[in-house]
Amino acid sequence: MDHLGGPSAGSLQWYWLVDSLPTIEGLCGPVGAAGLDVFMGEPTLLGQGVGSAAIGALIHEVLVGRYGVTRILIDPARTNTRAIRVYE
Repeated sequence: MDHLGGPSAGSLQWYWLVDSLPTIEGLCGPVGAAGLDVFMGEPTLLGQGVGSAAIGALIHEVLVGRYGVTRILIDPARTNTRAIRVYE
């Protein structure tokens, strides 16, 4: 994730669950289910909506819009309340 005119805010990666996590059968159907990993790295950009905007764009424009993803699995730490709030 590039932040225009500044340091990298972090990175996002996604993958088809059927290719990566076949052991979680039943949690997400194999067709259209994706996993999402988010790494926020630049502390000065936290709380400014950069991550929320990037995640929203990735989900709506790429995962759903381009690839037809119907379910997304993400597993933040229970103590990461900021991330959980974004993902809800």
